[in-house]
Amino acid sequence: MSAHTPRLCALEDLRSNTGLYERLRFLVADLLQLKNDDRWIWDVLHGTEASEYSALYLPSLYFSLDEQKMLSKFPVDDLETTFDSVLLLKINSKFSKNSSTHICSSHDVAPIFMEVFDIQGYKAPGFSEKHKKFEKRLLKKMKNV
Repeated sequence: MSAHTPRLCALEDLRSNTGLYERLRFLVADLLQLKNDDRWIWDVLHGTEASEYSALYLPSLYFSLDEQKMLSKFPVDDLETTFDSVLLLKINSKFSKNSSTHICSSHDVAPIFMEVFDIQGYKAPGFSEKHKKFEKRLLKKMKNV
């Protein structure tokens, strides 16, 4: 039996794409900070091609369309379970228990991202400075539309 399962290979590929992995770390940090703006539904509000990925918290402000597609189908296990199915199952189960509930990005969404994408180092030295630069670019982009 090979030690390199599809999930482990996908995680290795993800970590080797340092730009993408870093933006995932930025996204997790932002989910944990409860950002009070429209970044999560940006694509829906602005009618972008990527609007279907807003429900998965994969906004085009962070990821290209190809990256969104790849991340949505990221393997969670070796049984063909994917990120999009796990996240939507979590959201649907929360609403089925209480129709007046809301989804909390820090309690409901961020932990799924952290587990599925094995997100680490969002508190590492130097991360905060890189995140601040990314945040400035993101806010500038949001302002210029």
